Amino acid sequence: MKSKIILGADGATKMRQITVGIHGKGGETGIKAVMLLTALINDLKQCKTPQEVYDGYLQITGYCKCCVDCDFIEGLFQQQLFQRCFQCPLRCL
Repeated sequence: MKSKIILGADGATKMRQITVGIHGKGGETGIKAVMLLTALINDLKQCKTPQEVYDGYLQITGYCKCCVDCDFIEGLFQQQLFQRCFQCPLRCL
């Protein structure tokens, strides 16, 4: 998993880019499942209220649990993913 900050012309932070590698089994189905999980996480950017962030978090954790149970992703990968991706959104709560 890689993280980098993209700066604007004025030197201020424009965005934060997180690149996540897929670790697990399941072939094409597993890749599609992880891509959907990534899309759900990316959708958190559209949340306007803390409640929307929390609801999205609950949906993502449930979906992620299913991915772990089906061996689409590894448990350690899940922990790293949550640690990186939910640092900023959950601070809003």
